[in-house]
Amino acid sequence: MIAYIGNSFFEKILALAWVAFFIFTIIDIFSGRFKEKSNRILWLLLVVFIPGLGVLLYWAWGRTTKVPR
Repeated sequence: MIAYIGNSFFEKILALAWVAFFIFTIIDIFSGRFKEKSNRILWLLLVVFIPGLGVLLYWAWGRTTKVPR
């Protein structure tokens, strides 16, 4: 089944922004140094298998599990 993106220009821009934010989150997970190595895998699985909630949870709590640079 193909996901519904919408017909209006605003809906398409919003969907494109969400996809960009999703990709940026995955890049941030791969490029970060975590306190425990298993945290990277757990966050990646959460973001990939539950995209909407996973991305929001990562930006709310996941970034605090990283080692500051």
